[in-house]
Amino acid sequence: MNNLLINILSFTIPCWITNMSFQFIWAFKKIIPLDHILRKIDEPFDFIFFDNKPFIGSGLRITSIVPILTLPFFFNLFLPVSLFYYLKLTSLVFLGDLLGSIIKRRLGYKKGEFAVFIDHGDYILVTGTIFLLLNYISIEVFLYSLLLTYILHPIVCLIGYKLKIKKEPF
Repeated sequence: MNNLLINILSFTIPCWITNMSFQFIWAFKKIIPLDHILRKIDEPFDFIFFDNKPFIGSGLRITSIVPILTLPFFFNLFLPVSLFYYLKLTSLVFLGDLLGSIIKRRLGYKKGEFAVFIDHGDYILVTGTIFLLLNYISIEVFLYSLLLTYILHPIVCLIGYKLKIKKEPF
């Protein structure tokens, strides 16, 4: 397999898996008993910013930290880059999602309301930009990853919606 393709997949797939894991935690949470510890600690980060809008969307929760801390170990077993690389990657995916949420709230979007370019690419844009600046990935890897994400992420979101894993189609 081509080295560029391996680099694209080693970067993009962990970003996608990390981003999707937040939805799977939500789906999993629906089937656990109400008195389970995950239900008790799963509070949204709901607080109002100085502009009287929510700082971030209520979709980002304490349990969102679970994949950030666990997935790098999984990735490190199967993919050709270091554990430290994947610890940074999962953290940046979360940061990108968080930043996208902050931007959407400032622009007046409600939870679940679709925002072009923010909803499907915030996490890959932030992670890719920082990894590009750190020379972890090339510009080609970044651009192909961005393109693949903007094409495939809406499709995956629609599938998740149809399977009742997501509350909104996009």
